[in-house]
This record gives sequence, C-alpha cells and structure tokens, in this order.
Amino acid sequence: MTRTIAATPRFSLVLPSEGLAEKLTSVINVAYARTEDDFWKTNAVRTSVPEVTQLVAAQRFYKLTAPDDGDALVGCITLTRVSPGKVEFGMLAIAQAALGRGYGNLIMREAEREARDKWQASEAQLSLLIPVDRARKHTFKATLKSWYERMGYVNRKTLTLEETVPHLCAIVAMEMEMLIFDKALVPPQQGSD
Repeated sequence: MTRTIAATPRFSLVLPSEGLAEKLTSVINVAYARTEDDFWKTNAVRTSVPEVTQLVAAQRFYKLTAPDDGDALVGCITLTRVSPGKVEFGMLAIAQAALGRGYGNLIMREAEREARDKWQASEAQLSLLIPVDRARKHTFKATLKSWYERMGYVNRKTLTLEETVPHLCAIVAMEMEMLIFDKALVPPQQGSD
C-alpha cells in the first residue's frame, strides 16, 4: 500500500557545501544491498564517498527532501549527459524509511523535468542490471522493469556486463546483462504536470 506524501517534497541539486556525500552514499549502498545482494560474490557496494563527492562537485547529483520530516533526505538520482540531446539517470535510490510513499515516482518525474527544461534534453536513458539466466527470477528487478515500462521507458538494447561495466565482471556471482531503456522527454500538456 502506497502512503501519500503530506507536504510537497523538494527536488534540488546537491551542493558541495551541504556535506551530504556520506549520507547519499549510505542511502545508495543500503538500497542497492537490499535489492542486489545476491548478485555479488563479496559484500560489494554500489558507490563510495569519493565517487559521490566527485559527482556532487560535477553538479550531477540531485536529492529529494521531505519538508514534513525535517527536510530529511528521502531519495536521490544522478543525471549525466551522454550526448547533446540525451541524459542518463543513475543511482536512483530511496531511503529505507521512505519506501512506499511515492517518492520514486516523484524523483523520476522531477529528474525528467530537470533533464528536459534545464539540461535541454529530448531523451532520457536508464539501465537495469539483471541476471542472464531468466530461470533465476529476481522479483525486485522484474518489478523495477515493469515500473520503468509503465513510465514510458522502452528497452531498446541489451548489453553484456563486459560492454558496460567490465570492472564488475570479477565480482558478480552470476552472469549478468544490462538492459538499456530510453524515453522521449516531451513538454507537458497545458494544465498538466
């Protein structure tokens, strides 16, 4: 059951002066451990404080905070320009305490708006790491794939792990592949969004 959001959350660029790198890293790593723990041979982490600090400095990290909860960090996402008209979304994560409240939908809507209106992108891209062996049903990844598709993202290609993030090949517990999704970012209709 999805709970409603009481006050309008704030979607904003993370500024280096906010000192949020450790908190963002924790939110991301907890979220990915919760959903991908069985993918790895070791206790792998999705990101590190130095990587997040670098992305914050490059003005690529966005946060969602909840005013009705003391401006608590409830989620985050990165935006990366991959071509003149295309922005890739990554490291989408929702804080454990904020799950089930609609924040994922809100972050995606706001990231799309930011990419379209401020980054002047006409297309968004995202990727989804999944097991190659379809008999290994991964419920969360299947749910996430369906969620992306309901939001209008289309799986345009599938790449091997070697093609996308070869440094991960040594630590995966099973053969993996990357689904690449994209979506046209069209301006909202008058009176909507």
